[in-house]
Amino acid sequence: MPCAKVADKCSVNWRKSDCTSPMPTARVREAVYRAIKRLLLDGERPCGSRLEARQIAQRLSVTVIPVREVFHQLAAEEMISYVPDQGFFVPTIDELRLRHIFEHYRNLLLIPIICSSTDSPAILEDGSYPDQAAGLFLQLASRSGNRELVAEISKRNDRLHPIRRFDPHIFNDTALDLEDIVAAANDDPSGTKLRSAIERYFHRRIAAVQQYIRLMTLPTDRPSSP
Repeated sequence: MPCAKVADKCSVNWRKSDCTSPMPTARVREAVYRAIKRLLLDGERPCGSRLEARQIAQRLSVTVIPVREVFHQLAAEEMISYVPDQGFFVPTIDELRLRHIFEHYRNLLLIPIICSSTDSPAILEDGSYPDQAAGLFLQLASRSGNRELVAEISKRNDRLHPIRRFDPHIFNDTALDLEDIVAAANDDPSGTKLRSAIERYFHRRIAAVQQYIRLMTLPTDRPSSP
């Protein structure tokens, strides 16, 4: 992929000399970060696959230095995993771990219900289902006024994005799920209905962990976000 194309995709402008410089500039590193993160969010690499720094650097027309730096950053963000003496991998998720991820995310979202303000209405933004879900839950977290909680929800959104891509292939009413949460968030100051809507949303997904794992491990025909 030519350097200019990477810049366009990442909404960052850079000079071709930046791409091959031994010491990558901040804008090159940011563009590489966005490109690799998008690759992960889109589920382009299956779970358990190894991430080859040279291969990705060649694809992005950069040196391996910014790619390796980004790998370490993404590992710290738990977007990828590092195995000593083996390298970086797309994390492997089994049924138990996915269940725990859903339960942890649900519990985080229940915190703002206890201490939130309803001054700002919840809305569904335009975009794919994974983006809509992420945006809605980030709005709910923001109501708490707790920046650490917002940062944690944002981080978990990134981890769940590749998984949420499978929701429309498991459930036929994903839009209704989110609409129910929006309605409960806006119409019930006590938070009772919102708690029930969130618990119902995650109960369905926890009950479907086997289907998620099956879809995530299919060798071909990986679904795209509608």
